[in-house]
Amino acid sequence: MHLLTYMATSLDAAVIDQIIGLIDKTWPNSTGIEQSQEKRRHEFQHKEPEKQCHIMFDQEKVIGYAETYERTVFAGELDLRLLALASVCVDEKYRGQEVGKNLIRFAFGRVRHLEFPVCLFQTNVPEFYKKYDCREVHNKFYDSTNEKDPDKNPFWDNHIMIYPSEYNWPESDIDLFGSGY
Repeated sequence: MHLLTYMATSLDAAVIDQIIGLIDKTWPNSTGIEQSQEKRRHEFQHKEPEKQCHIMFDQEKVIGYAETYERTVFAGELDLRLLALASVCVDEKYRGQEVGKNLIRFAFGRVRHLEFPVCLFQTNVPEFYKKYDCREVHNKFYDSTNEKDPDKNPFWDNHIMIYPSEYNWPESDIDLFGSGY
């Protein structure tokens, strides 16, 4: 097994298709929208132009995936540039073999190497992340760019977390200024 990081725009169609397949197996019908594979590939590569894709391979097979990219959120008068972590998933056959642990540790390296002060993400498995120096935050999250319902929480999972746990996270409401991830 080996772990590599690529910019999303540099990945070829075969690898993107494997990643999309793994995401679909992990979260079936998560988009709720039928799209052609070509359109899904394009969205994967271009939705977040600076997205880094952290990919765990077993030979040529994608067995784990996580993505990170820059986001700026607003906490009162504070503009907070942070690392967004999204789409962390591991092939069922490889769970329990530290694939997820290696993916997030590699992704969190962008914080440890001072590229970002903090990482913000959502999850339904908070106990997994707590083992790796993450903690839950309980702010009100909203998206001021959502014209229909700007007060609606843009995150859909039950637990919002940060890394590292000791980061001095603001207590105010947080405008994600965009959709959840």
